[in-house]
Amino acid sequence: MPKIPTTRDSGAKRWCFTLLNYTATDETKIQNLGRPSICSYLVYGRENTKTNTPHLQGFISLTTKQRFTALKKLLGDTAHIEKARGTDQQNLTYCSKEDPSPFVYGKPKTGTIERRGGHRGEVAYELACIIGRTEKNDPPTEKELEITKEKGIALIFHGKRIDTLADKLRFEQLKKECLEEYTKVNWKPFQTRNHSHMPNKTRQTNNSI
Repeated sequence: MPKIPTTRDSGAKRWCFTLLNYTATDETKIQNLGRPSICSYLVYGRENTKTNTPHLQGFISLTTKQRFTALKKLLGDTAHIEKARGTDQQNLTYCSKEDPSPFVYGKPKTGTIERRGGHRGEVAYELACIIGRTEKNDPPTEKELEITKEKGIALIFHGKRIDTLADKLRFEQLKKECLEEYTKVNWKPFQTRNHSHMPNKTRQTNNSI
């Protein structure tokens, strides 16, 4: 699911994660997080990248706020972690888009969203997703067209905010593609946290950066 840039010291309850080249042990470790003392909701789906790299795409809603470093200990050092955008249901849809039988613990909370803005923030997010898809020559679905017709008025009153969100979503997709391309690179923690350290696709890499 599209994501909010992560800062080193900020905490949050709702996070999304990507784990490349996962093992059965990794899955067991993540599934063991599904208990009331740790989280209220957890979902992940199994996916393959364009280069056939297996990975887990997940979302977790913690019981209490945790910082980036604490979540790394829970999910593992190789997991790519970001603060989550969107509602629990939207994250469920995103994480299960390629997996008909995703792992799910708990129930998604209706309308829950991390950032400010409430319902207006959710509408802006939905429209930004549609804008990002159509600009990549990926035609919107019938459901997305219905959303646009129903909520398109928000473009008039919140156009700048929606454009900003669309830009962030496009950047996140590019970053994800870069991370998938460099699956054999040993990323340092600050490089997975900070967008400014994203490698250029044309740059030559060694086994570590």
